[in-house]
Amino acid sequence: LSSGYKYTKSEITNFKNASGFNAKNAGYKDNKIPFYYSYATNDTTLSFTSNKDFHGAHVSGIAGANNTIEGIAPNSQLALMRVTNARGVFDENAVVKALDDCAKLDVDAINMSFGNSLLDYTINDAIKSCLENLKTLGIDVNVAAGNDGRRNFNNGVGEYSSTSNVETGEIGSYASQNSVVSVGALDIDEDVTINSSFASYSGTTFYARDQIVNHAINKDG
Repeated sequence: LSSGYKYTKSEITNFKNASGFNAKNAGYKDNKIPFYYSYATNDTTLSFTSNKDFHGAHVSGIAGANNTIEGIAPNSQLALMRVTNARGVFDENAVVKALDDCAKLDVDAINMSFGNSLLDYTINDAIKSCLENLKTLGIDVNVAAGNDGRRNFNNGVGEYSSTSNVETGEIGSYASQNSVVSVGALDIDEDVTINSSFASYSGTTFYARDQIVNHAINKDG
């Protein structure tokens, strides 16, 4: 934000009172975090400790830290939406409600650092619909590609593969949707020259090393 805030406390209250909004009892912490809610447990049980081991703290800090360390957008506001239950298990109904509220709040961008890498996993239709709706609304949804690239298996077969070899790992379930953006980092063991320009095709997804590079390869060639 260059000046002022997109979401004030009164505006958040108006959202919560609006028909169809899911997090009726969402909390307001301050101008930096004007919205927080646990969609799986239907309460405001979130921790604001400085525990550096919390993944959400990593992601939020990279995006919007504005203290000793500055993130990419230090003047941004953060809406914290928990979608795991008390045991840390992801709840798909909670994901749907959180994404639905993101659309109603008209957030600028969403980060989803989770997904299922099982090959036989079929994405929840309601979640898929939410993601498509968010794209239509112009809201950027950024999803983790996952940790199941070739290097993660670390069994000697693909550990030292060069970037010329096609990735045989698995992309995260949500990251495979056409309505989202998913990027990662190359993890290579030798010096190589990475081509700075890439062709864009339509069809399926191409994997490069641990990084999922979302090129699409034309099925006809």
